Amino acid sequence: SDEENALGKAVIRPNQRSRKWFRANMFTPLSRNELPPLARPAAKLQAFQADLWAYAQHRRVLGIALLQSIAFYALAALSVSVAGACFGITVDARSATTVTALVLVITLLPISINGVGLWEFAFSETFDLLGYGREFGLALALIIRFRDVAWSTTGFLLATTLMKKTSDPNPDAQRVEEPHGDESDKNQRPDA
Repeated sequence: SDEENALGKAVIRPNQRSRKWFRANMFTPLSRNELPPLARPAAKLQAFQADLWAYAQHRRVLGIALLQSIAFYALAALSVSVAGACFGITVDARSATTVTALVLVITLLPISINGVGLWEFAFSETFDLLGYGREFGLALALIIRFRDVAWSTTGFLLATTLMKKTSDPNPDAQRVEEPHGDESDKNQRPDA
């Protein structure tokens, strides 16, 4: 009916207006004269913004991405709890979730070369803030780092093994060698 259409337009229009305003006023491109050091990050930010707006057209993809993200964080928090249980200390779900979120945010900060030591610092400090102690946080970080390296090494060895097997489709086949003759054999015709 007309009332439903009017209500639908009222709901849609503010959303479209806010998008247009946001696009026009936020993250506008910087010219080279305005803050030259920020021109490149602003361009990257605009590209990122364009990708985010592309998700608005594909809500199902956005939903799947969010579900995968939630599953990742849940598994990461479970991993912290299980690693804590290895030391005989029970890390409750709230603490594990808090530590996971803080550690993942801290490790994104660009304050060390390739994050060296940042992971360990983040674990030790967040567990200290929660009352578990720095030693426990550091031990947990090292256990999780060792586990990740072990999984990565296993994956590398498995991948290289599989690549070797697929590169030679029939490794057990015997090679048939061509008979080597002298030069006079090459010049002879088979019908002669």
